[in-house]
Amino acid sequence: MSTANSKQTEGHRGFWSRLWRRIGGKTEQEPEAQVKERPKLQMLEDDYVAVTGRKELVVGIDFGTSYSSVALLADSGLEMVPIDGDVMMPSVVSFPAPGEVLVGEEARARLAGSAQWTVVSPKRLLGRLYKDQSAQRLFSGLAFRTFAGSDRYLRLEAHGQIYSAQDVCAEILKVLRQRASEHLGQDVKSAVLAAPVGFGSLQRSALEQAAKQAGLRVETIVSEPTAAVLAQGFPSDWCGKIAVYDFGGGTFDFSVLEVDAESYRELCSGGDPWLGGDDFDIRIAEQLADAFERGTQVDLRSRAVEWQKLIFAAESAKRQLSGHDAAEVRVDDLIVTRDGTKGLSSRVTTAAFDQLTAPLVQRSINVAERVLHQARLSPQDIDAVLMTGGTSLVPSVQRAVRELFGADPIISEPHLAVVQGTAVQAAARSGADVARAVLRGRELHTVVGRTIGAGVEGGQVETIFERDSSLPSTRRHRFFTVQGGQTMMTIRLYEQVTSRVDQSRPLGKVMLKGLRGLAPGEEYVDVTFALAENGVLAINATVDGRQYAKKMPTNVAQRRRPLGPNHPAAGVPAGREAPLPEVKEVPARAQTAGQIDDGK
Repeated sequence: MSTANSKQTEGHRGFWSRLWRRIGGKTEQEPEAQVKERPKLQMLEDDYVAVTGRKELVVGIDFGTSYSSVALLADSGLEMVPIDGDVMMPSVVSFPAPGEVLVGEEARARLAGSAQWTVVSPKRLLGRLYKDQSAQRLFSGLAFRTFAGSDRYLRLEAHGQIYSAQDVCAEILKVLRQRASEHLGQDVKSAVLAAPVGFGSLQRSALEQAAKQAGLRVETIVSEPTAAVLAQGFPSDWCGKIAVYDFGGGTFDFSVLEVDAESYRELCSGGDPWLGGDDFDIRIAEQLADAFERGTQVDLRSRAVEWQKLIFAAESAKRQLSGHDAAEVRVDDLIVTRDGTKGLSSRVTTAAFDQLTAPLVQRSINVAERVLHQARLSPQDIDAVLMTGGTSLVPSVQRAVRELFGADPIISEPHLAVVQGTAVQAAARSGADVARAVLRGRELHTVVGRTIGAGVEGGQVETIFERDSSLPSTRRHRFFTVQGGQTMMTIRLYEQVTSRVDQSRPLGKVMLKGLRGLAPGEEYVDVTFALAENGVLAINATVDGRQYAKKMPTNVAQRRRPLGPNHPAAGVPAGREAPLPEVKEVPARAQTAGQIDDGK
């Protein structure tokens, strides 16, 4: 890292610290109580219209795997919305009784006694098929009946009500919206959300549908590492490449952005959707559970309530180990024996913790090295490193990053950097002057998070958009018939996290009618693919001189309300209940081009 950029990085730190203090935020030296007691933002509707030119508020939301938060950036500064005396709410939903839903701290408290009716980290389930083994493991030991809906996505039943993953996530977003509306004195209807870079089109669409169910219009979805960068407020004279190491509670993301006087430009990104701080907790809990089983012949992992108690204790120990050489783990009354109740007491040292979690840390480093390699970059090409996410506070993680890049990383408000960045982007989308001040006039340019390909049935799959291509982007491709006598052509769409699309996740298919049935290869269809910054894929096709246009509906099932198990629509995606999007015809003599479905 160059000396000049090191000095600029120090200047950036000082700038954000001064800005953060000016707007009433917490610096590293300020006590936690100051965050919880921060005064409410006083801003009348007329004031907001004068600042943004819009009638409604636009907030930034970090819907995290472990914790969620909401913020607003206005002329008077950055305002973190308080939720039950804190600025972060556990991403937990509980269904303790028929018709009763608890969210946040109340739901998390149920884990100690009614864990079997409680969903932790529901964000991990968005846009995932029921047969996904990684998703199924989250429900081991729970009382929910889980099954696949007719769309093959996960459903769960609680006290006679059927819920999709979006339904569960929508409950969290509802609370965030309600708290923001109460705190700001206005009905909040619009938001900018953040998503892991590992979220593909289906996951992002599912997140947007969950927000819609919560009464929120999603202005845009930014990647979590990019949001963290936007929160930093780099001085206008800082230019260079910044790597973002985002290690949250449930996901790990790594991105590289290039910052110049005019823009923040995403260069490359990657991640591991099943790697996070929760896995560190599990490593500690499993070690303790093994020791407990050797002494009692009782496996706590098979008992949902007791296992959650142990997870809680492990998380507390992990936090203590960030600043101490050892931590005491004590859980009373875990089981009942002939001699009375029996608990667990153990001492976990930093050395033992580092050894247990070393493979997890290395997994994150492997992702970072792979992303750099794919972008033909080396650690020496990076001018600054930003660490964000709660797991970035683990000393062994910091050492690994320092060793990889050969420089000290920037670690500033790791728990709140993402929501701060979404608030900045929300203000920017609203046209607020304060956003331009923080962004220093720079614009954000994003890239395709996954490779997108297309192919005709019986033919080869072709790459349409390479991963890390700049957005928006347009590609044109000519598809030839592969069989004689074809009067219809089916083009299937796929996405993949690598450059290969031959065995990837289906996005959908386009069925075009009106071919003349000529010999194989003598007839073709010209298709134009336009991918917008928000990830919406527009498809335009020409068949025998006739043109058709349609947007790609990649959203998975949406349920407006929970359905009873005997309801005829239970397990049926709401998208199937509505008509397919209208086909735009040019010219007037064009015929219906067919349909696009969800890729089954």
